[in-house]
Amino acid sequence: MVDRLVEWSNNGDVLRFIATDTPVNLPVLLGPVEHGQRDGTGDVYVTLELRQYRELQEESTEVNQDTGNENFAVQIKLCLAAVLGTLTALWGWFGWLVLVWAALMLADWLIGSAVAAKDGKWSSGKMRAGAWHKGGMIVIVCVALTADWLIGTLLHNLPVVELPFTYGVLLGPLVIVWYVVGELGSLAEHAITMGAPYPAWLPKILEAGKDAVDKVGEELTDFREGEQRHDR
Repeated sequence: MVDRLVEWSNNGDVLRFIATDTPVNLPVLLGPVEHGQRDGTGDVYVTLELRQYRELQEESTEVNQDTGNENFAVQIKLCLAAVLGTLTALWGWFGWLVLVWAALMLADWLIGSAVAAKDGKWSSGKMRAGAWHKGGMIVIVCVALTADWLIGTLLHNLPVVELPFTYGVLLGPLVIVWYVVGELGSLAEHAITMGAPYPAWLPKILEAGKDAVDKVGEELTDFREGEQRHDR
């Protein structure tokens, strides 16, 4: 019997420990079996160490499809928020303004070409003319931005130079906003040509926005009329 106990201990066999007249009924493993004689009676004394055995439960890796989709959507939102936050920190609101303007120019050029193709008026020459037109707009924006840099340099480094007007607004962003409103109006016209229903007040609001930008720019040039009135 001692040899059987040693064998079970060495093999790591799972046994059952049952205590009679009690609810104890547990799977156990035998630890090292200590045995030997302690007196001259010939009896063999055995010391058993029992360790409760617990079966490893396989964790389920099955993921609910809806939960997986939700987690993926959350990850996409977090990535977009991180990217947008980083870009905003790098280039600020003016960078977004330039990006929106560039996207609108491209959309206007492509949709205008599609409308022309639908009406049978498309030609490579018109495509090139449209691209040339957009290129001219970029040149105007560069001129306005350079003017901002030049005026700012004069104000900060050459205080003896007095400008004949109040430099209260940046010319570059003002010109870009003017172009953005114009591109929105052009896109609305393309949509109308394509047969899309539209609220009658939308073109009016876009035109009013463009007029408001024009008014700000014209106020910068009122210094000549002011000087004439002052001379009189």
